[in-house]
Amino acid sequence: MSPRHRPPGLIAAATSWKRLAALAAALVTALGTVLALAVTMPAVAQAATTPPYWAQSPFSVPSGTGVNLPFTEYEAESANYTGKVIGPDFTQGDLATEASGREAVQLTATGQYVQFTLTSAANAFDVHYALPQGASGTLSVYVNGTKLSKELSLTSAYSYISTGNITGSQTHKLYDDARMMFGQTYPAGTTVRLEADSSDTALPYTIDVADFYNVPAAATQPAGPAVGRQPTARPTPITRAVATRLRARLATTWPTRTREPLIGMDRNRSTMPLLMSVATATAVVPAPNPAHSTMRPGTT
Repeated sequence: MSPRHRPPGLIAAATSWKRLAALAAALVTALGTVLALAVTMPAVAQAATTPPYWAQSPFSVPSGTGVNLPFTEYEAESANYTGKVIGPDFTQGDLATEASGREAVQLTATGQYVQFTLTSAANAFDVHYALPQGASGTLSVYVNGTKLSKELSLTSAYSYISTGNITGSQTHKLYDDARMMFGQTYPAGTTVRLEADSSDTALPYTIDVADFYNVPAAATQPAGPAVGRQPTARPTPITRAVATRLRARLATTWPTRTREPLIGMDRNRSTMPLLMSVATATAVVPAPNPAHSTMRPGTT
């Protein structure tokens, strides 16, 4: 039977069945989407709360990434310590947020320390630290349990930045660096402890990382002829001849000035005619008034 000769009721029933089938297919698709989201949601949530490797400790960076540097870096929270760990945190301006790996160690009382064990020889180190705003002081250094005669001198003068012109911004608590040379090279296995002694009163001390490295000996001037831009101790005949020639040339091409050139209003006054005609731009020079001329009343 052709569609033209089908009864109206049969056509209506067929149309309803098609709509029901389309609706059922849509419901099945929607149900499958909901189930897929329910399965993948925990993984998505975990990925959202776990920062990528570059936002964590530099030790989490995959091997072969970055450049080789001449120092060994030690995280304070991975060392031996008796203080407390702050972080991880992502709050704008906080100390933990500004620390590498979003974590650091705070020494909040006398006697607390952070101790690093060297994995390679070093004769110097740099510590990344922070003090309370407005504070300054010292921090004691121990090597293999023996206190050194010199201490780290620390300050907070350069660690706080306020951006009051930005609505809602907080004071940035940043870190500074202090360096020390031991005076000798310590081998791998040496322990270096940063401790808040009774004389160290700028509590709390926040320690982020420490870099240990070797500072080479100072270079010495070679005993041979001077090289590059290093001048000789005494002028040689050649240098004296060149210097004499240059002075003679300069005296010819750049003679000594007897007067500085006039500039600004002084120059304008020196080049401006005494009188200017109103009708023309021609300078009018006043007639001379000889000293022997006779002046009569009413005349000029």
